[in-house]
Amino acid sequence: MANKSLMARSFDTEKLDFSGDPVTVAEDAVYEPMYSNAALSASGSGVLLYMTGNSSEDVQLQVLDPAGNSVAKLGEPGRILSPRISPDGKSVAFSLIDSNTGKADIWTHDLSSGNRTRITRDTRASGSPTWSRNSSNIFYVSIRVSNRPATFKMPSSGMGTEQKVWQPTNYGWPDDVTPDSNALLVEERSADGKSRISLLPLGNDQATILLEAPGASVFGGSLSNDGRWIAYESDESGKREVYLSSFPKPTGRLQVSSEGGRAPKWRGDGKELYYVDPKSHVVAVELKASNGSVEVVRRRPLFQIQRLGNGYDVFPDGKRFLITVSKTDTPAPLSLVLNWTADLKK
Repeated sequence: MANKSLMARSFDTEKLDFSGDPVTVAEDAVYEPMYSNAALSASGSGVLLYMTGNSSEDVQLQVLDPAGNSVAKLGEPGRILSPRISPDGKSVAFSLIDSNTGKADIWTHDLSSGNRTRITRDTRASGSPTWSRNSSNIFYVSIRVSNRPATFKMPSSGMGTEQKVWQPTNYGWPDDVTPDSNALLVEERSADGKSRISLLPLGNDQATILLEAPGASVFGGSLSNDGRWIAYESDESGKREVYLSSFPKPTGRLQVSSEGGRAPKWRGDGKELYYVDPKSHVVAVELKASNGSVEVVRRRPLFQIQRLGNGYDVFPDGKRFLITVSKTDTPAPLSLVLNWTADLKK
Protein backbone atom coordinates (compact mmCIF):
# COMPACT_ATOMS: atom_id res chain seq x y z
CA MET A 1 0.00 0.00 0.00
CA ALA A 2 1.18 3.52 -0.82
CA ASN A 3 -1.08 6.47 0.07
CA LYS A 4 -4.16 4.21 -0.13
CA SER A 5 -3.07 2.93 -3.53
CA LEU A 6 -2.95 -0.86 -3.82
CA MET A 7 0.32 -1.83 -5.50
CA ALA A 8 1.52 -5.09 -7.06
CA ARG A 9 4.93 -6.15 -8.31
CA SER A 10 6.07 -9.21 -10.25
CA PHE A 11 8.31 -11.61 -8.33
CA ASP A 12 10.68 -14.25 -9.70
CA THR A 13 10.33 -17.31 -7.45
CA GLU A 14 13.54 -18.88 -8.78
CA LYS A 15 15.77 -15.84 -8.34
CA LEU A 16 13.83 -14.74 -5.26
CA ASP A 17 13.84 -11.18 -6.51
CA PHE A 18 11.44 -8.68 -8.06
CA SER A 19 11.24 -8.84 -11.84
CA GLY A 20 9.35 -5.64 -12.58
CA ASP A 21 8.37 -2.21 -11.34
CA PRO A 22 5.44 -1.61 -8.95
CA VAL A 23 2.06 -1.23 -10.68
CA THR A 24 -0.99 0.49 -9.22
CA VAL A 25 -3.87 -2.00 -9.10
CA ALA A 26 -6.51 0.03 -7.25
CA GLU A 27 -7.04 3.44 -5.68
CA ASP A 28 -8.68 4.45 -2.40
CA ALA A 29 -8.29 0.97 -0.90
CA VAL A 30 -9.03 0.50 2.79
CA TYR A 31 -5.83 0.33 4.81
CA GLU A 32 -5.41 0.36 8.59
CA PRO A 33 -1.93 1.72 9.40
CA MET A 34 -2.31 0.88 13.10
CA TYR A 35 -2.23 -2.85 12.41
CA SER A 36 -0.75 -2.72 8.87
CA ASN A 37 -3.87 -4.45 7.53
CA ALA A 38 -5.61 -4.00 4.19
CA ALA A 39 -9.15 -5.15 3.35
CA LEU A 40 -8.47 -7.25 0.28
CA SER A 41 -8.25 -10.79 -1.06
CA ALA A 42 -6.72 -12.11 -4.26
CA SER A 43 -6.95 -15.53 -5.89
CA GLY A 44 -4.46 -17.35 -8.06
CA SER A 45 -6.89 -17.15 -10.98
CA GLY A 46 -6.60 -13.35 -11.22
CA VAL A 47 -9.66 -12.33 -9.20
CA LEU A 48 -9.20 -9.45 -6.77
CA LEU A 49 -11.70 -8.26 -4.16
CA TYR A 50 -11.01 -5.11 -2.15
CA MET A 51 -12.83 -2.53 -0.06
CA THR A 52 -12.69 1.19 -0.72
CA GLY A 53 -13.06 4.10 1.67
CA ASN A 54 -11.76 4.59 5.19
CA SER A 55 -10.72 1.78 7.53
CA SER A 56 -12.60 3.37 10.39
CA GLU A 57 -14.70 6.47 10.85
CA ASP A 58 -15.57 8.99 13.49
CA VAL A 59 -18.18 7.85 15.97
CA GLN A 60 -20.05 9.63 18.74
CA LEU A 61 -20.20 8.22 22.26
CA GLN A 62 -23.83 8.28 23.38
CA VAL A 63 -25.69 7.28 26.53
CA LEU A 64 -29.06 5.56 26.04
CA ASP A 65 -31.88 4.64 28.40
CA PRO A 66 -33.32 1.06 28.38
CA ALA A 67 -35.81 2.12 25.68
CA GLY A 68 -32.97 3.15 23.36
CA ASN A 69 -33.50 6.91 23.73
CA SER A 70 -30.37 9.05 23.67
CA VAL A 71 -29.97 10.93 26.96
CA ALA A 72 -26.44 12.32 26.50
CA LYS A 73 -23.58 12.73 24.04
CA LEU A 74 -20.07 12.41 25.45
CA GLY A 75 -17.51 14.79 23.99
CA GLU A 76 -16.54 15.19 20.36
CA PRO A 77 -16.76 12.39 17.78
CA GLY A 78 -13.58 10.48 16.98
CA ARG A 79 -12.23 7.15 15.81
CA ILE A 80 -13.22 5.51 19.10
CA LEU A 81 -13.01 1.80 19.89
CA SER A 82 -13.81 -0.43 22.90
CA PRO A 83 -15.48 2.03 25.31
CA ARG A 84 -15.61 0.69 28.89
CA ILE A 85 -17.44 2.24 31.85
CA SER A 86 -15.58 2.36 35.16
CA PRO A 87 -17.04 0.21 37.99
CA ASP A 88 -17.97 3.37 39.92
CA GLY A 89 -19.86 4.66 36.87
CA LYS A 90 -17.97 7.95 36.85
CA SER A 91 -15.72 7.63 33.81
CA VAL A 92 -15.32 5.94 30.42
CA ALA A 93 -12.09 4.51 29.00
CA PHE A 94 -11.64 3.95 25.28
CA SER A 95 -9.08 3.58 22.52
CA LEU A 96 -8.81 6.61 20.20
CA ILE A 97 -7.10 6.42 16.80
CA ASP A 98 -5.26 9.54 15.64
CA SER A 99 -6.53 10.21 12.11
CA ASN A 100 -3.18 11.75 11.11
CA THR A 101 -0.75 9.11 12.38
CA GLY A 102 -2.96 6.01 12.56
CA LYS A 103 -1.70 5.38 16.10
CA ALA A 104 -4.12 4.53 18.91
CA ASP A 105 -3.94 5.51 22.57
CA ILE A 106 -6.08 4.92 25.66
CA TRP A 107 -8.11 7.92 26.82
CA THR A 108 -10.63 8.51 29.61
CA HIS A 109 -13.73 10.71 29.62
CA ASP A 110 -14.93 12.05 32.97
CA LEU A 111 -18.73 11.92 32.99
CA SER A 112 -19.09 14.77 35.47
CA SER A 113 -16.73 17.37 34.01
CA GLY A 114 -16.58 16.15 30.41
CA ASN A 115 -12.78 16.32 30.51
CA ARG A 116 -10.76 13.84 28.48
CA THR A 117 -7.37 12.55 29.64
CA ARG A 118 -4.81 10.76 27.52
CA ILE A 119 -3.45 7.72 29.36
CA THR A 120 -0.88 6.21 26.98
CA ARG A 121 1.79 7.73 24.75
CA ASP A 122 4.50 6.64 22.32
CA THR A 123 2.76 3.45 21.27
CA ARG A 124 1.78 2.08 17.89
CA ALA A 125 -1.53 0.82 19.17
CA SER A 126 -3.17 0.53 22.58
CA GLY A 127 -6.60 -0.99 23.06
CA SER A 128 -8.96 -3.24 25.06
CA PRO A 129 -9.04 -1.01 28.18
CA THR A 130 -10.17 -2.85 31.32
CA TRP A 131 -10.80 -1.14 34.66
CA SER A 132 -9.59 -2.32 38.05
CA ARG A 133 -12.48 -2.94 40.44
CA ASN A 134 -11.78 0.25 42.41
CA SER A 135 -11.58 2.30 39.16
CA SER A 136 -8.08 3.52 40.04
CA ASN A 137 -6.17 1.65 37.32
CA ILE A 138 -6.65 0.67 33.69
CA PHE A 139 -5.24 -2.48 32.11
CA TYR A 140 -4.78 -2.52 28.33
CA VAL A 141 -2.97 -4.29 25.54
CA SER A 142 -0.32 -2.26 23.76
CA ILE A 143 1.86 -2.77 20.71
CA ARG A 144 5.20 -1.01 20.75
CA VAL A 145 7.19 -0.48 17.57
CA SER A 146 9.11 -3.68 16.68
CA ASN A 147 7.64 -5.51 19.66
CA ARG A 148 4.95 -8.07 20.40
CA PRO A 149 1.66 -7.08 22.07
CA ALA A 150 1.76 -7.02 25.86
CA THR A 151 -0.62 -6.04 28.66
CA PHE A 152 0.18 -2.98 30.77
CA LYS A 153 -1.32 -1.18 33.76
CA MET A 154 -1.57 2.58 34.23
CA PRO A 155 -3.30 4.76 36.86
CA SER A 156 -6.61 6.01 35.47
CA SER A 157 -5.62 9.54 36.47
CA GLY A 158 -2.94 9.47 33.80
CA MET A 159 -0.36 10.32 36.46
CA GLY A 160 2.09 7.60 37.36
CA THR A 161 4.33 4.95 35.88
CA GLU A 162 3.18 2.40 33.35
CA GLN A 163 3.74 -1.21 34.42
CA LYS A 164 4.04 -4.24 32.17
CA VAL A 165 2.02 -7.11 33.65
CA TRP A 166 1.87 -9.79 30.95
CA GLN A 167 3.68 -10.87 27.80
CA PRO A 168 1.67 -13.67 26.13
CA THR A 169 3.32 -16.32 23.98
CA ASN A 170 1.22 -15.44 20.94
CA TYR A 171 -1.45 -12.76 21.25
CA GLY A 172 -3.66 -11.92 24.21
CA TRP A 173 -5.50 -9.11 25.96
CA PRO A 174 -7.37 -8.42 29.22
CA ASP A 175 -11.11 -9.10 29.44
CA ASP A 176 -11.86 -8.40 33.11
CA VAL A 177 -10.42 -8.11 36.61
CA THR A 178 -11.35 -10.41 39.48
CA PRO A 179 -13.38 -8.81 42.33
CA ASP A 180 -10.38 -9.01 44.70
CA SER A 181 -8.24 -7.28 42.00
CA ASN A 182 -5.57 -9.96 42.40
CA ALA A 183 -5.88 -11.45 38.92
CA LEU A 184 -6.83 -10.68 35.33
CA LEU A 185 -9.23 -12.60 33.18
CA VAL A 186 -7.35 -12.73 29.87
CA GLU A 187 -8.06 -13.97 26.38
CA GLU A 188 -5.29 -15.90 24.67
CA ARG A 189 -5.03 -16.77 21.00
CA SER A 190 -3.22 -19.99 20.18
CA ALA A 191 -1.06 -20.71 17.14
CA ASP A 192 -4.07 -22.17 15.27
CA GLY A 193 -6.01 -18.91 15.68
CA LYS A 194 -8.45 -20.21 18.30
CA SER A 195 -9.10 -18.27 21.50
CA ARG A 196 -9.40 -19.39 25.10
CA ILE A 197 -9.97 -17.69 28.45
CA SER A 198 -7.29 -17.89 31.14
CA LEU A 199 -6.65 -16.51 34.62
CA LEU A 200 -3.51 -14.45 35.18
CA PRO A 201 -2.50 -13.75 38.82
CA LEU A 202 -0.99 -10.26 38.95
CA GLY A 203 2.72 -10.49 39.52
CA ASN A 204 2.86 -13.80 37.61
CA ASP A 205 3.53 -13.96 33.88
CA GLN A 206 1.99 -17.43 33.56
CA ALA A 207 -1.75 -17.67 32.92
CA THR A 208 -3.83 -20.73 33.85
CA ILE A 209 -6.40 -21.95 31.33
CA LEU A 210 -10.00 -21.60 32.54
CA LEU A 211 -12.16 -22.23 29.48
CA GLU A 212 -11.32 -23.70 26.09
CA ALA A 213 -13.06 -25.81 23.46
CA PRO A 214 -11.31 -28.19 21.02
CA GLY A 215 -11.52 -26.84 17.49
CA ALA A 216 -13.49 -23.77 18.61
CA SER A 217 -12.96 -20.44 20.35
CA VAL A 218 -13.97 -19.20 23.78
CA PHE A 219 -13.76 -15.45 24.32
CA GLY A 220 -15.29 -12.28 25.77
CA GLY A 221 -15.11 -13.29 29.44
CA SER A 222 -17.03 -11.14 31.95
CA LEU A 223 -17.20 -11.71 35.73
CA SER A 224 -20.12 -10.96 38.03
CA ASN A 225 -19.32 -8.48 40.80
CA ASP A 226 -19.57 -11.14 43.50
CA GLY A 227 -17.07 -13.31 41.62
CA ARG A 228 -19.36 -16.36 41.50
CA TRP A 229 -20.10 -16.46 37.77
CA ILE A 230 -18.33 -15.99 34.47
CA ALA A 231 -20.20 -15.13 31.26
CA TYR A 232 -18.50 -15.74 27.94
CA GLU A 233 -18.94 -16.47 24.23
CA SER A 234 -18.19 -19.67 22.38
CA ASP A 235 -18.62 -20.70 18.75
CA GLU A 236 -18.38 -24.44 19.34
CA SER A 237 -22.03 -24.92 18.28
CA GLY A 238 -21.25 -23.41 14.88
CA LYS A 239 -22.33 -19.89 15.84
CA ARG A 240 -21.56 -17.54 18.67
CA GLU A 241 -23.63 -18.07 21.81
CA VAL A 242 -23.40 -16.64 25.33
CA TYR A 243 -22.87 -19.08 28.19
CA LEU A 244 -22.59 -18.89 31.96
CA SER A 245 -20.36 -21.00 34.24
CA SER A 246 -19.27 -20.92 37.86
CA PHE A 247 -16.09 -19.13 38.89
CA PRO A 248 -13.25 -19.58 39.81
CA LYS A 249 -13.75 -23.26 38.94
CA PRO A 250 -15.99 -23.49 35.84
CA THR A 251 -18.24 -26.50 36.33
CA GLY A 252 -21.14 -27.06 33.97
CA ARG A 253 -22.59 -24.27 31.88
CA LEU A 254 -25.86 -22.56 31.11
CA GLN A 255 -26.66 -21.26 27.62
CA VAL A 256 -27.92 -17.71 28.10
CA SER A 257 -28.59 -16.62 24.51
CA SER A 258 -31.27 -18.38 22.50
CA GLU A 259 -30.50 -17.67 18.83
CA GLY A 260 -26.94 -16.42 18.93
CA GLY A 261 -25.30 -13.80 21.11
CA ARG A 262 -22.18 -11.75 21.69
CA ALA A 263 -20.52 -9.42 24.18
CA PRO A 264 -22.01 -10.37 27.58
CA LYS A 265 -22.18 -7.57 30.18
CA TRP A 266 -23.31 -7.73 33.81
CA ARG A 267 -25.55 -5.43 35.78
CA GLY A 268 -23.87 -4.43 39.03
CA ASP A 269 -26.08 -6.56 41.26
CA GLY A 270 -25.55 -9.69 39.13
CA LYS A 271 -29.29 -10.25 38.66
CA GLU A 272 -29.29 -9.29 35.00
CA LEU A 273 -26.97 -10.05 32.10
CA TYR A 274 -26.95 -8.33 28.71
CA TYR A 275 -25.78 -9.44 25.29
CA VAL A 276 -26.18 -8.46 21.62
CA ASP A 277 -28.16 -10.82 19.38
CA PRO A 278 -27.51 -11.45 15.64
CA LYS A 279 -29.92 -8.64 14.71
CA SER A 280 -27.95 -6.16 16.84
CA HIS A 281 -30.57 -5.97 19.59
CA VAL A 282 -29.31 -5.51 23.14
CA VAL A 283 -31.05 -8.27 25.10
CA ALA A 284 -31.58 -8.19 28.87
CA VAL A 285 -31.60 -11.59 30.60
CA GLU A 286 -33.08 -11.86 34.09
CA LEU A 287 -31.23 -14.45 36.17
CA LYS A 288 -32.13 -16.32 39.35
CA ALA A 289 -29.44 -17.94 41.47
CA SER A 290 -30.12 -20.47 44.23
CA ASN A 291 -28.31 -23.39 45.84
CA GLY A 292 -25.17 -22.84 43.83
CA SER A 293 -26.88 -22.81 40.44
CA VAL A 294 -28.42 -20.19 38.19
CA GLU A 295 -31.29 -20.17 35.72
CA VAL A 296 -32.70 -17.85 33.06
CA VAL A 297 -36.02 -16.34 34.14
CA ARG A 298 -36.74 -14.35 30.99
CA ARG A 299 -35.16 -12.60 28.03
CA ARG A 300 -36.33 -9.29 26.65
CA PRO A 301 -34.92 -7.24 23.76
CA LEU A 302 -34.31 -3.61 24.72
CA PHE A 303 -33.21 -1.70 21.62
CA GLN A 304 -31.18 -2.10 18.45
CA ILE A 305 -27.69 -0.69 18.16
CA GLN A 306 -26.06 0.49 14.97
CA ARG A 307 -23.19 -1.96 15.09
CA LEU A 308 -21.24 -3.98 17.62
CA GLY A 309 -17.81 -3.54 16.06
CA ASN A 310 -16.85 -0.45 18.06
CA GLY A 311 -18.28 -1.82 21.30
CA TYR A 312 -20.97 -1.04 23.85
CA ASP A 313 -21.20 -1.17 27.63
CA VAL A 314 -23.71 -1.08 30.50
CA PHE A 315 -23.68 1.25 33.50
CA PRO A 316 -23.59 -0.53 36.88
CA ASP A 317 -27.25 0.27 37.63
CA GLY A 318 -28.46 -1.14 34.30
CA LYS A 319 -30.47 2.02 33.67
CA ARG A 320 -28.07 3.50 31.10
CA PHE A 321 -26.11 2.08 28.20
CA LEU A 322 -23.05 3.35 26.36
CA ILE A 323 -22.85 2.93 22.59
CA THR A 324 -21.02 4.41 19.62
CA VAL A 325 -22.97 5.99 16.75
CA SER A 326 -21.39 6.66 13.37
CA LYS A 327 -22.38 9.44 10.98
CA THR A 328 -23.46 6.92 8.39
CA ASP A 329 -24.51 3.31 8.45
CA THR A 330 -23.56 2.75 4.82
CA PRO A 331 -20.90 0.04 4.61
CA ALA A 332 -17.74 0.63 2.62
CA PRO A 333 -18.24 -0.67 -0.95
CA LEU A 334 -16.52 -3.77 -2.28
CA SER A 335 -14.89 -3.79 -5.71
CA LEU A 336 -14.30 -6.90 -7.81
CA VAL A 337 -11.58 -6.97 -10.45
CA LEU A 338 -11.16 -9.81 -12.94
CA ASN A 339 -7.80 -10.64 -14.48
CA TRP A 340 -6.05 -7.95 -12.45
CA THR A 341 -2.64 -9.54 -13.18
CA ALA A 342 -2.89 -8.36 -16.83
CA ASP A 343 -1.44 -4.98 -15.86
CA LEU A 344 1.66 -6.70 -14.51
CA LYS A 345 2.42 -8.18 -17.93
CA LYS A 346 2.35 -4.86 -19.78
